[in-house]
Amino acid sequence: MPSAFLLRRILSVAVIGLSLVAAPVRAETLARSDNPINDYQIIGPFTHDNLSIYLIGDGTDGQEMPLTLQSALEQKLVTVFETNDVNELAVQNNSNTEIFLQAGDIVKGGQQDRVLSVDVILPANSKRIPIAAFCVEQGRWSARGNENVANFESTDKTVASSDIKRELKKAANKGALSSRDDAEAAEPRVSVGGEEQSKVWGGVAEHQRKLSEKLKVDTKSAASPSSLQLTLENEEVIKSVAAYQKALTNVPNEAPYAKGYIAFVNGAFHGADVYGSTKLFRGMWPKLLEASATEAIAELSDKPAVVPSENFVAEILANAEQGRSGWSKSSSITLIETRESAQFIYTQTERLKRGWVHRSYVPELAVNNAQ
Repeated sequence: MPSAFLLRRILSVAVIGLSLVAAPVRAETLARSDNPINDYQIIGPFTHDNLSIYLIGDGTDGQEMPLTLQSALEQKLVTVFETNDVNELAVQNNSNTEIFLQAGDIVKGGQQDRVLSVDVILPANSKRIPIAAFCVEQGRWSARGNENVANFESTDKTVASSDIKRELKKAANKGALSSRDDAEAAEPRVSVGGEEQSKVWGGVAEHQRKLSEKLKVDTKSAASPSSLQLTLENEEVIKSVAAYQKALTNVPNEAPYAKGYIAFVNGAFHGADVYGSTKLFRGMWPKLLEASATEAIAELSDKPAVVPSENFVAEILANAEQGRSGWSKSSSITLIETRESAQFIYTQTERLKRGWVHRSYVPELAVNNAQ
């Protein structure tokens, strides 16, 4: 597979350098790479407190993309069903457009809140199909308040913790096929649980602990103490996240052709997501920013945060694609390649025969800033 970002040229650009920034830096003050327009550009940094964001773009709007799950749920175009199986949900597309479900998205309600463990593109007017999921609310197995116990009706949060995201990626890659052709010919695979579920529960508990420690308040909800969703809805968490949102929500406006971002917390790489179009990226951005801000709060430090250089960003994106490759299929039109190495887990999700939709970069180990 050709490199996603043609980064060898980018590595030759001038280094922005390491700096300590207390507020977002506006785009017109930034050095930009001068690659040809069909190469991806790295634009930034945009920084608030201990969170630094770089945008990734290529000078084009990109191809037409599926609708986001959140938008589809709000328009009642899709149904997410409770199946009474902790590690499997079902979804049905009731519309004439494709819908994109991203690994890490939390669906609220049902018997327990769940997190989707794998990217899925739903064909238009699809029948009810299974999707792999993990529980992010240990213990509850009944209706909560007035919520619909048979369906999941909202997905306004996505997993913040890079530790949890890493477990989702590793579980989805378990049993992956070595050949793309074999994956194309295979039936969609839905198989997670067991050991991986325990690790996800552990990641939720650790994330709750960190947030409570940093904010000096119990971020667990009395309605369901183990619920990650309800922790993310905690008043103090929302208030703290709002400061990051105020500073960084409009960052994509500084780069109209941005298709993705890469996040650093305290100078350490915490993940990146890139999409096949600016429209899909902007549709996902509010959730992505909220998750990155929540992770930054959980990792608050007394030490000044170092802002990574543009060269270091380029090196991460290039190196992340060098892992061992495996292939899987999550719906009739969704093929996923996963490359796993000692430092990174990289996935590319594509519509069969129609090109890629989403590229995800997750740290396997802590990857700190380097000059």
